[in-house]
Amino acid sequence: FHHEDAVYQVRAGLELYEKKMGQKARGMWPSEMSISPAALEIIASQKLNWAIADEALLCKSTGYSIFRDEYGNLNSADTLCQPYELTAGDGKITLLFRELVLSNELSFSYGSRNAEEAASSMYMRLKHIQQRLYNSEREGAVVIALDGENCWETYEQDGALFLRELYKRLSKDITLNVCTISDYLSRNPATAKLDRIETGSWIGADFHIWIGDPQKNQAWDLLSTTRNFLVKELKSQSYSDEIKHAAWEEIYAAEGSDWFWWFGEPNNSAHDHIFDQQFRLRLQNVYKILGKIILKN
Repeated sequence: FHHEDAVYQVRAGLELYEKKMGQKARGMWPSEMSISPAALEIIASQKLNWAIADEALLCKSTGYSIFRDEYGNLNSADTLCQPYELTAGDGKITLLFRELVLSNELSFSYGSRNAEEAASSMYMRLKHIQQRLYNSEREGAVVIALDGENCWETYEQDGALFLRELYKRLSKDITLNVCTISDYLSRNPATAKLDRIETGSWIGADFHIWIGDPQKNQAWDLLSTTRNFLVKELKSQSYSDEIKHAAWEEIYAAEGSDWFWWFGEPNNSAHDHIFDQQFRLRLQNVYKILGKIILKN
């Protein structure tokens, strides 16, 4: 684990957000919704107030169970629909955990259904949660988090019809409030506390999608070999800041999770050979930038 790389990745993301949005980020959805004590310490050190994780990590960290009825409607609303404070290094951070069923239905189910039917289904699930929170002393938050760039291609008109129907229902219901995480926390700061947090992602509360498979492990080994070469070379030779920056950018790009998502099992695409070629090209570029010769087999 190269702590300094993780710090750079977080800072680079925050700088890009501020450049594009014109304001500083107040919270973070970590890559692949992956968290760990070390990662949250880095996030907290960058003055971020909150992060989102999967509900399975709440259960894994606390021993809590999340209960649903036979139709998948959330019954454990008091447990899931509130923020939790965690000490992370010298700072503190608030964690919110996504509602799994609603997030997955948006990703994998509603796109194949009639827009009105799908919107009504989501609305009724939200109303069920609201009923379960009826006696709560505070506002509950239903966090819906998913790969927002992927799901809409399965929807008619890229989701426009569904979203129009959904927001029609939400706008007419004055008891439901659509807001940002920061807006919610401004009214409802965390009172529950976590003593610890487990390490994992949004899939299975672990990292099996990105490590373990022989092809994935081979890719990590190649990345490690190239990174070690770069560090050793920069210590022994003098290079301009421009060359150093360019070489490191190739390493940072190769550290992205999507490469390892596609390598090996269980995920396959029609373009696996392209992913492999592009990943290797990133590593080759490090040697090229430093003026080293690459011998092909």
